[in-house]
Amino acid sequence: MVDPVSGATIQRWGIIEFAVRGEVGAVDYGLGVAFWNCGFMTEAVKAVLDWAFSEYKSVEVISASAMTANSGSIRVMEKCGMEYQSTHFATWAKFGEPVELARYSICRRKI
Repeated sequence: MVDPVSGATIQRWGIIEFAVRGEVGAVDYGLGVAFWNCGFMTEAVKAVLDWAFSEYKSVEVISASAMTANSGSIRVMEKCGMEYQSTHFATWAKFGEPVELARYSICRRKI
């Protein structure tokens, strides 16, 4: 990825993981604080969604979750065309207690 302002190549800026179970895919992502509010993750997640629906013909739905307090990650999902599905609690390894998560998804027919 290239920083549109400086033209510098961005390395080790974040991570995206994609997994498939039958007809459902899941995308997870994280981004270094220095790159928040630059549009990089939205661009990357859109690319992963396009790639996943192209490469995995059996996948009909792709979902993602973010902590409800993380408005930036929620905005990424919304800007990628994902729609809110539910809120639930889950335990994440980096937190000592369950966190509240918002789950979003997008269907193949919406792309």
